Amino acid sequence: MRLHVGTSGYSYDQWEGAFYPEGLAADERLGFYAQRIGTVEINNTFYRMPKRSVLTRWAEAVPEGFRFVIKAPQRITHKGRLQDEDGAVAILVRQLGVLGDKRGPVLFQTPPYLPKRVERLEALVDKLPAGFRAAFEFRHESWDDDEVRAVLERSGHAVCVREPKGEEAPVLDRTAAWGYVRLRAPEYTDERLRDWVERLRDTWEEGFVFFKHEERGPELVERMVAVAREVGAA
Repeated sequence: MRLHVGTSGYSYDQWEGAFYPEGLAADERLGFYAQRIGTVEINNTFYRMPKRSVLTRWAEAVPEGFRFVIKAPQRITHKGRLQDEDGAVAILVRQLGVLGDKRGPVLFQTPPYLPKRVERLEALVDKLPAGFRAAFEFRHESWDDDEVRAVLERSGHAVCVREPKGEEAPVLDRTAAWGYVRLRAPEYTDERLRDWVERLRDTWEEGFVFFKHEERGPELVERMVAVAREVGAA
């Protein structure tokens, strides 16, 4: 299995001294991060369409093999409610083209107030070009549905699996050969990380995993990668 493990965001002041060297300039953080961690989930793109100039600068700051995972703008998921009436999907695809091989999947996170709209999902994925991978984090329970999974299976896209704080590990949906997981529990023992790695290995050929722990994110990435190597899933 090819496993990509990273954090949701990388520019945390709390990491200075523990991960980033004291006094490291903010514009040097991405390059430092990318030398040690192989992927990152960028969330600030939710608030605005990413600029090509910024994306180009990011791509130049990281080594070959690094993967940027971009969160789709709310213009598509929340304001548009998956209805692409202003051509935002095509704009997003065009903007992300400058990342080249460093572009990973795009995360589409739907709002909790949006119930299942299969026709909107079908129309959106039909606009994504071949080779463009999308993960969908559905936050209304009605999307947990075989009809939805069938749409993603036909198009090769993934259901984003999210482990909320304090809850048991959720079921993994295989709608594509690759998967996407967001880990949010307050603590992870090595045993719990091993359970996750083994489940990932048994479900997909490739996986993207992201922690959002402002204090200890890099440490959790390092521990999960070490566990993955132990079980032959790295």
